[in-house]
Amino acid sequence: MSEDLHFHDREPQFTQQFIDAVQSVNEYNGRHTGLTGTMMGMFDMLIRIEDEDMPEHVSEQDQAAMAKELVTLLQDEELATMGIKLFDADAPAVRAYSRTEAAEGVSTPSSLTMLIGDAELFKATVSKLHSTDEQKPLADKGINTVLGTAARLVYEAYSNDFDGDEALQQHARRIAEDQLSMFADLSPTLTSAGFGDLYSYSSLSEYLARQQAGTLEDYIGANRLNLLAGPDRFGPSRWQTDSTAEMLTSRWTTALSYLKSLRNRPEPSPFYTELFAKLRPEFDEARDWIAEQPKDSWYFWQVRVALEDLNKVWEQDFQLENSFYLSERAVEGYTPTVFDPNDQEPQKPVPKEIPPEDRWWEDPEAKAE
Repeated sequence: MSEDLHFHDREPQFTQQFIDAVQSVNEYNGRHTGLTGTMMGMFDMLIRIEDEDMPEHVSEQDQAAMAKELVTLLQDEELATMGIKLFDADAPAVRAYSRTEAAEGVSTPSSLTMLIGDAELFKATVSKLHSTDEQKPLADKGINTVLGTAARLVYEAYSNDFDGDEALQQHARRIAEDQLSMFADLSPTLTSAGFGDLYSYSSLSEYLARQQAGTLEDYIGANRLNLLAGPDRFGPSRWQTDSTAEMLTSRWTTALSYLKSLRNRPEPSPFYTELFAKLRPEFDEARDWIAEQPKDSWYFWQVRVALEDLNKVWEQDFQLENSFYLSERAVEGYTPTVFDPNDQEPQKPVPKEIPPEDRWWEDPEAKAE
């Protein structure tokens, strides 16, 4: 192993070595898949079971070219020294990449993905990274790639039932838990090195906190259903602004069903109270919003009816929680929207008749006959 990897701490030259090593993987992937992102093949890498009938991904000629590039392009030994482990994203099982196998023609991956392999080595690497202004975006991207892969791994492990294969699910979760454990150890170093504002860092921090609170699976489940989206995204607080009555009913029915599933377990989820406290005010926002729309609009009337039907679900299926919530809001001075039962339903708009001569989609010959 080259001694160049042991430069003095916080040297830009070492930072460049890190950047080059990470980019060697992205360049290799880009040549064969057109992708250089974090999650190439992640799901398959995690959970795919052995399958002797799995088709070949590349021809023998391509295999030879790729094997050559593995030797001349990839800096896998440097990555290993930096605490980063390469995985064959197309392997039929969770398997680390082996240059020996590739050189012997046993395996030539068409894509590779990076994960934290050794927490202590990776911590030492992060501590040495000291970027110039020009290097900073590339160093951030490298760290973000590794952490982002780990974050997506956790998400996949806890948001998929793996077709009911419990052993496979537990296997994926063990891998995810290992990454979270290493991240917990690395977190202070990442923060002090200036990587604490990366999106992937925030995601892993949230997942770690949820894991420690025992709500990780429930949190990711809600996230997968888009129930945690804030007002800046198209989530529960904004569904009514761009949904038909049918779509709105479907979205809220899914949300309420998930909420009930958290509560109705033998041991209710600790996440239930948090999710109720988010969704219930957002439902009020929906009713307040529709109350401000024109009463003579048939479209808005249908949405209003849908929200009124959904309000009955809150009242019937969440009686105690709903009553307590409304009492608290009344103390705050909030008055829920109440629709006038004497409002008349507007007529459904009748589509304007299009003259025969303007019906460009009809066959002129067929009309002639």
